[in-house]
Amino acid sequence: MKKALLYAVLALSLNVFAQNPQHGLESIGNERDRTGPAQIKTHGIQSLVDFTEAGGNQAYDPGTLIPILDSSYGWQWDTIAPGWMIYDRENNVVYDSKHNLQSYIMQDREGGNWVNDAHYIYTYDANNRTTTRLIQQWTAGAWVNYELYTYTYDANNNQTNSLGQDWTGTDWVNYDQVKYFYDSSNNRTNLLYQKWNSGAWKNSYQVVTPYDANNNQMSYLYQTWQGDAWVNSFQNVYTYDVNNNQVSALDQSWQNNSWVNIDMLTSTFDATNNRITELDQSWQGSAWVNAFYGTFTYDANNNLTHYLTNPGITAAG
Repeated sequence: MKKALLYAVLALSLNVFAQNPQHGLESIGNERDRTGPAQIKTHGIQSLVDFTEAGGNQAYDPGTLIPILDSSYGWQWDTIAPGWMIYDRENNVVYDSKHNLQSYIMQDREGGNWVNDAHYIYTYDANNRTTTRLIQQWTAGAWVNYELYTYTYDANNNQTNSLGQDWTGTDWVNYDQVKYFYDSSNNRTNLLYQKWNSGAWKNSYQVVTPYDANNNQMSYLYQTWQGDAWVNSFQNVYTYDVNNNQVSALDQSWQNNSWVNIDMLTSTFDATNNRITELDQSWQGSAWVNAFYGTFTYDANNNLTHYLTNPGITAAG
């Protein structure tokens, strides 16, 4: 049964800080997932406070008070009791002098006692960008290296590479890496995922995301490496109006060497660029079939006040 977890953020202290932890390679397609007794949790405390990728740290503002996370607790639903029971916690959180997250410990609740599970340790460069993330596993009463992630950036602070390595007991060995590419406007246009195999990097998949002259993302193309060539898997295609509002999003899958429609979301906007309608359609056979139609209502200050959906009803219906 899939675990249902509820997290509560506890013991908040107010201070000034610029957070810059990140999610690591395992968040991309779950490529870093492990099975068996060596597996440890990797969701981490950073997922609880809307942390972003490496390099996406908040601006340091001495005049702003932001809560620093000291600990968090998770509960799992007990179907026998029934009720919520304490499942795990993340505590012993440490920050550096610039209030970047340096480390924390993840613990499990076993027999009324807290048992160490994983230790997360971060390092940063002079620009407060995450440079490494070390994950250690609690083994035989001591912390033992488990995974290491190393991050690099370009002159524009764009993350260019994420390297994942495993600990063999004596040395770090390559496991996977993600390479990022950007256009002249610093839009990420390509993500390349590779795995280390037989002493060389082997392509696994890539995501291609081109942008137009107005920095609108035109599409999202996912391809896998098969043999010695990239093979299409699925794509999303986007269109925009003259005000750069996204008016359509088309989902397609690659079947029998051609693109096949899956679904499409179409939106309309008012004079102040508020979305006022959206129509979701699915492709059935050779035609679009309406799934639902939604309308948005705003007040004089452009605040959303009402959202109404009508399954199967079109704008004309």
